[in-house]
Amino acid sequence: MDSWPSLAVYLGDVSEALYLGGGVHGMYPYLTSDGQLWWDLGEDCRSLNGESLVPAPMGLG
Repeated sequence: MDSWPSLAVYLGDVSEALYLGGGVHGMYPYLTSDGQLWWDLGEDCRSLNGESLVPAPMGLG
């Protein structure tokens, strides 16, 4: 599937990935060195433009 049937379904998938962990259509959430959210392909991305990426934390803490 290349698209979502509605914005609500898309946002539901994104919130599930951020809360439970995992990706959305092969894109995974990471945090940049300055705390910005970044989505990238694959589960093992380590850097963006030479700056470290870390997997985004899951859930509400």
